[in-house]
Amino acid sequence: MQTNEQAEEKLLVGYRQLADFLTDAGFPTSKSTMSKYCSPALDIGPPVESYWGKLPAFLPSRALAWAKARMRPANRACRTPTAVPTAHASP
Repeated sequence: MQTNEQAEEKLLVGYRQLADFLTDAGFPTSKSTMSKYCSPALDIGPPVESYWGKLPAFLPSRALAWAKARMRPANRACRTPTAVPTAHASP
């Protein structure tokens, strides 16, 4: 059973619409990447709600939740130091 919010959401039909939507939301991706992630071999893409012919349809809210879940925390080793010690030359 769908909630009212899900019933009002417009489905994203096809990988191109999904990739464009995620890119506009700040998650740069391509149609090719989405097609690969959703392939049966990998099956790590966002959940498919239904199909329109051969094209998968995705709910925008679930696609965004999937993209946010794929983010990883920042690596502490990559942070730039606040102060860099300088070496003093001996006279």
